[in-house]
Amino acid sequence: MQELAPGRYRFRDALAAVAGEAPTAVDPDVLVELRAELEAVAADIAAHLPTEALPLRAPKDRLARVLGCERHVLATLGRREIGEAMVRGAALDHVVGRHVLGGAGVDPAVEVAREGLRVSGADDLLRWWDAQSAEVDDALREHLERAAELLVDGWGPIDPAWWPRPQVEATVVLADGAVVCSGRFDLVLGGPVTGLPGVIVEVKSGRARPAHRDDLLWYALLGGLRFGWVPALVATWSATDDGLVPLPVSEGALRAAARRGTDGIVRLAELAAGRTPKERAGPSCGWCPDLDRCATGLAELARRTDDDAERWDDEDDTTDDDDDGGGGGDGGA
Repeated sequence: MQELAPGRYRFRDALAAVAGEAPTAVDPDVLVELRAELEAVAADIAAHLPTEALPLRAPKDRLARVLGCERHVLATLGRREIGEAMVRGAALDHVVGRHVLGGAGVDPAVEVAREGLRVSGADDLLRWWDAQSAEVDDALREHLERAAELLVDGWGPIDPAWWPRPQVEATVVLADGAVVCSGRFDLVLGGPVTGLPGVIVEVKSGRARPAHRDDLLWYALLGGLRFGWVPALVATWSATDDGLVPLPVSEGALRAAARRGTDGIVRLAELAAGRTPKERAGPSCGWCPDLDRCATGLAELARRTDDDAERWDDEDDTTDDDDDGGGGGDGGA
């Protein structure tokens, strides 16, 4: 990959830098080896968990949460509490999708977002939006309009040769269905069919955080296992600060992602078997349902500085659909 200029990265520059790379980043034999390792872990889980606890579902966001605070995972499991962050994130996905498919600037961002939510069946998010105060509505509209401007300026038009595919679902089934790993890629570009290197982009409506790096590498592995090719680059783009975190994918990065994924899957299995969850302070404390009865979380909020609040003021912008994953669509082949 060509060297990116120091300082803030722009999406169009990152894409240009990776354009000359091979269509897939890592020897496919590495994927075979890593799948075998994950299959062995899943088979062990299947042998020890009761049938009613299977399949063990490990969507990307749940894996990330269990590696943060196990208590938070159990507290939020199965809950769907619509809030501004969730609506903002879902709406932004549609604005990005329209942009990369060639519709940049054709329609107002708010109209694009609302139509996308309607067509995708997210009526509950639209009802929440419509019930809000003028202040919340103005904030959502301002965020989407600003994001659309940043896409035009920092992304520019996407060459159709990259075959942009927004909202690609990927599911990897292990041990005959005992463990199901899943995720939804906000944007997939390139890949062997196009003759261009594969790129996976995670879009965040909030700010970039260091933890996003680990999520990206898991996406690289998940995509590799599902589609049979490894992206040359994974990146997070955050609309609040126009931040881009690009990560070239290497064999070592995939192996690290497999170790992290294994750790998360084992933890989920142990919790499903009844182990007492461990508490760990972190960004999720501020919106955890158990906060009022969690000494660790209350102590964390009391300790936080203004700088912490600045970094951690964005709630999780995923929806249940993101967390539950979906079928193994073929949009990334």
